[in-house]
Amino acid sequence: KSFGYPVRKEHRRKGYALLVMEKLEKRARQKGHTRLFLKTIQSWSDAVGFYLSRGYTVTAWEGEKITMSKNL
Repeated sequence: KSFGYPVRKEHRRKGYALLVMEKLEKRARQKGHTRLFLKTIQSWSDAVGFYLSRGYTVTAWEGEKITMSKNL
């Protein structure tokens, strides 16, 4: 499944994205998943930095599009 959950600029840096990611990762582990993938774009540098800080690594880069993954 895929979905997006951008955080509005005025609500960034308040921990909301972290809470969402923690819940998603926990739920994925509970369902037996061992790896998560996500897609973003290079120009969303805040998002890329956030995902890198959460342990995601770049697995593919095509132009502006970035695929990242994390072992759970």
